[in-house]
Amino acid sequence: MDNHTLKQKLIQRINSIESNKLLKEIYKILEATNEESFYELSDVQVAIINEAKQEYNNNEILSQEEAEKDIEKWLGK
Repeated sequence: MDNHTLKQKLIQRINSIESNKLLKEIYKILEATNEESFYELSDVQVAIINEAKQEYNNNEILSQEEAEKDIEKWLGK
């Protein structure tokens, strides 16, 4: 289906919707996918990501088996 046809079908479907709740949800999706929008990380989130990258670069990582053992220990299993 080409873009023009798809847009026309979407417009028809949206015009037939009576539910305000559904229209609001569709609007949220469209706003979230706006090409100009982006997710901005907080300073804390950036710091956590940078710390994780550094740990990875220093080979400070766990194998899947080690991680599962730690989780079992934390959960008291």
